[in-house]
Amino acid sequence: MGAVTMLTLDYIMSRSVRLPETVFPLGADYRYVSDDIKKVNRRYSLNIDNLLAATPIVWTHLPEYYIGQFLVTNAEYRMFVASGPKKTEPVNYNSPQLWRDVWDTLYRVVSANIHYKTVSEQVQVQEQNYAGCQSFVEAYIESLKYEIQRVVDRTEGHVTFKDPEALERLFAFVKFKLRGVITGEEDELFGFWEEISNPYEKTDEFVADLNDVARAARRGYMEVADSQTRAALKAGVQTVEPLLFLKRFSAACRGCSLEAPIPLHKVLYPRNWAAPSGGGGGIAPTMVPWEQRPVTCITFYEALAFCIWLTRLHNTQEKGIIVTLPNEAEYERAATWPPEPLNGTKMILDPKKKDILPWLNRSNHEFHHFFGQEGINLYSKDRWNDVMEETAREVNGKKIYQLVGFGHQWTVERYNPSDHRYTRLRLPMYPRFTRVACYDTNGNKLDVVDYNPYQNQNEWLFVVRGCAEILGGPGLATRRFALPPLRGYPDVGFRWVLKPV
Repeated sequence: MGAVTMLTLDYIMSRSVRLPETVFPLGADYRYVSDDIKKVNRRYSLNIDNLLAATPIVWTHLPEYYIGQFLVTNAEYRMFVASGPKKTEPVNYNSPQLWRDVWDTLYRVVSANIHYKTVSEQVQVQEQNYAGCQSFVEAYIESLKYEIQRVVDRTEGHVTFKDPEALERLFAFVKFKLRGVITGEEDELFGFWEEISNPYEKTDEFVADLNDVARAARRGYMEVADSQTRAALKAGVQTVEPLLFLKRFSAACRGCSLEAPIPLHKVLYPRNWAAPSGGGGGIAPTMVPWEQRPVTCITFYEALAFCIWLTRLHNTQEKGIIVTLPNEAEYERAATWPPEPLNGTKMILDPKKKDILPWLNRSNHEFHHFFGQEGINLYSKDRWNDVMEETAREVNGKKIYQLVGFGHQWTVERYNPSDHRYTRLRLPMYPRFTRVACYDTNGNKLDVVDYNPYQNQNEWLFVVRGCAEILGGPGLATRRFALPPLRGYPDVGFRWVLKPV
């Protein structure tokens, strides 16, 4: 991968693979897995049969789309962040409308119930309400406040704020300073300008609250966090998102008046970046350069905002195309199924063509042959390049890389914890695809669904696909995971898809 100079539409298309309209098996059946993989499964007790039982086959229709060959890189995402200070038109990183639109009716979180244990192992529930939030930025700020309060509450009074009002005051001030990206220019339109006002008269008051909240949060994490997080905090590394945000916010406020607004790009950018301009620091010449690594440590909404930004930057919607994140079926089809286009009025489909790992159409190695090997760093240049090539999926002469093993990947789908074994897709009222009659190799007619991503607002977790290098059990392209969308994670990135409006 060479240096990225500009995210032109030609560049985006050149790094995308066309996948024609088709019918494919979402999920997999162990009966149809290759004998080589079954032998490996028995030899190493990988439990692949039980993992596949959680996602039995549903024959699924998908229209044509293009999917990114790679996970989006730090260098590519940096262009998005840099569009803010450059004031790129028609939309940029600091545009209020962008962050309202990612928080639209499809993707907003209305509420969340977080179950947690206190230091005495008492189970409690924190009710989080985001119904009044007008944009992702406002919701993200609220989520940070909720997390700090929860961490302090977990200590059962061992940790307290010196001033009980400090937390509310401080985060009201955060909203005030970021009012430009939260409210935009049409403040009256949203009717909540009165709520975003400056609670401080003097800088000393802000500093006192900041120190109080940061001190309480840090002490709380030291009591309730895992050993790795505690060690990082002892070393002065801000690995927890609320403390990192407050550090960035404090730096952005330095040297300006209490009333002066601050732009979003100064406080919100990937959590593992040293600055808005990027950089990870301390990368040896033998390792994969920072610019080429997948961008991680961003929320679902930041990943989606990047895609919406590309759509508007290149005005692709007028061409009948949008850039967005894949749904579950689009990811899995790209990772597991040959490019078999619909043909005529009848189609014979063979479930044995389904590959539970992207590279199985070229080699029979299981996941741990490439990933999670003790003492071997995936990010060393030689290792990275070899594994990239060997684990890629070949489609019509082009390759799709990093489908598993290089990190989980955000999708646009919410997670329904009660939808076991794709139950919702099997319901009689779910839309069916009937334009082409589909049969299995024994002549049995197949029931084919017309796939729609799951978007029930009562669910607040979002599905991630792909697999991180270090994973409990074998990595499979059919495995599903779910995460809160208002946090960034070190092993979660994303890729784009382009599809008709």
